[in-house]
Amino acid sequence: VLLDAAAHPHSLDTNGLWEEPFGGHTDQKPRGPASLGMDVSFLGDVPSLFGLPEHATKASLPFYEEPYRFFNLDVFEYEIDEPMALYGAIPLIWAIHRLEGLPAMASGFLWINPSETFVKLERDTKETKGGAAHAWWTSESGVLDVVVLVGPTPKRVSGQFHDLTGHAPMPGMWALGKHQCRWNYMSEKDVATVDSMYDKYDIPYDTIWLDIEHTDGKAYFSWNAAAFPNPKQMIDNISAKRRKFVNVVDPHIKKEEKFHVYREVRDKGLFVKKVTYKQMDDPTDVKPGDWIEEAKIADPSASQPPEWNAEEDGAWVAPQIDNPAYKG
Repeated sequence: VLLDAAAHPHSLDTNGLWEEPFGGHTDQKPRGPASLGMDVSFLGDVPSLFGLPEHATKASLPFYEEPYRFFNLDVFEYEIDEPMALYGAIPLIWAIHRLEGLPAMASGFLWINPSETFVKLERDTKETKGGAAHAWWTSESGVLDVVVLVGPTPKRVSGQFHDLTGHAPMPGMWALGKHQCRWNYMSEKDVATVDSMYDKYDIPYDTIWLDIEHTDGKAYFSWNAAAFPNPKQMIDNISAKRRKFVNVVDPHIKKEEKFHVYREVRDKGLFVKKVTYKQMDDPTDVKPGDWIEEAKIADPSASQPPEWNAEEDGAWVAPQIDNPAYKG
């Protein structure tokens, strides 16, 4: 059923249909209210469904009363055994089928839609743990774009998915080991203590990370000079043990005129724009005491002249202005 809200101005409640306030921000809907969905059935005896990452639940997906939600969220102290949304969102589901007289087979279904999405898993009866399995999908906007991965083995399903979306390059050996990271190591002394304690108890690790508190006033590509007065020496000490050192760099760029990264991204027009084409503020601004007093969100794909980082296919991935103060 299609209903033109503009043709029924007095009989329909249109509040929130064209824009929706949420968390201090307004979500614009330039194409108006919309949603789309599809029901998918996995036939045969389907003992388990897998996938739908990222959710804090079992590998064999439970059939919850509530649908699984896809909406990227950084949830502190999230609940377990829950279909609530978390950091990741990959709308891919796998099924194992058992058909009479045939070997067990695998298949997959990929729902290509980046908007907020819900997936409800169901069976024909609540009592059974076998038989056919069903999944209904609904997204708040976009177009219907799906791919059926026909398998028939789990390995083939995985291969078909990666043939479609791209194969990741082999990571360095160091990236496969243990990474030590938390929010937050606050000083060079913290780093040295953690590193030495791993040695003391003979626990192998390959990489240590620093979060945002290593920066000068939460401005990425800078050091807090009081807490990290000798960053190059600190990194050299880690490297001498054949370990790696990683500084986090997120796209929320501190809005400060003296900050060279902010000026460069602003001047090149790379900040995320609102529907009005004005620069969009960082949504994390409303989080109490967490990150930056005022920030902007950088969009590396917004504009890609070939002279910027040509070795990265033209994408802006780092400031091009020399910054000798950012040592290491």
